[in-house]
Amino acid sequence: MIPAQVHLFQGGPDQGGFFRNDRLGRKQFSGASFSDGTRIYSGFEPGSELFWGMMIQGPEPLSINNDFFRYIAFEDPEWDFRTFDVDRDTRRIDQRLGPVLNNTSPDLGAYRDRGGKLLVYQSWNETWIPPRMITAYYGDVAEAMGGEGATGEFFRLFMIPDAGACAGSNPEMFDALGALEAWREEGIAPDRIRATYRRGDSVGKTRPVCAYPEVAIYRGEGDVNEAESYRCGKPSW
Repeated sequence: MIPAQVHLFQGGPDQGGFFRNDRLGRKQFSGASFSDGTRIYSGFEPGSELFWGMMIQGPEPLSINNDFFRYIAFEDPEWDFRTFDVDRDTRRIDQRLGPVLNNTSPDLGAYRDRGGKLLVYQSWNETWIPPRMITAYYGDVAEAMGGEGATGEFFRLFMIPDAGACAGSNPEMFDALGALEAWREEGIAPDRIRATYRRGDSVGKTRPVCAYPEVAIYRGEGDVNEAESYRCGKPSW
């Protein structure tokens, strides 16, 4: 659901910088589309606003993105991002580089048949790679591989709330590698992985990150900052 109004902080809310830009905010939530309305990729998630700065603060696009188009897509060190035409250039680049860079086939049968275990994590507040791209891919895989039950035998997705990019790179916060090792080496399939959120030198809260499409649901009692107060289940909202 895209909010009707979007309030953005400039320079951080603690610095008093505040402005409202509904048009800009709604574009970030909606993602990119061609002029005919065809979706290119999904947008940012509601609640991720404080993570937007690196992507939208300007005056140029994020350097890794800008340099990809400059040196790889267009092979022109003098390329100016202001000349980019979404309809023309997106299709042209995808046609040339897609066969090399894209890996979107939902048929993972060969990987499954070799005994592979695939554990993917993504953060809901991620802005470098919009999170609904991976949930959409998971849905495609589940459809192609016989449903969620069959897919869960070798592929599980974990969507981390209240976290930005690369949350799984810190095992103290989210030990994805340990969960994958136990699954592959000991046959213990992960239904949930504990996430630890620190505030300075102390732990602020813990949460179970459930195998998608399940989410952490409060049991109705217990400390809301403790993972044990939550169960995994499919949301009714």
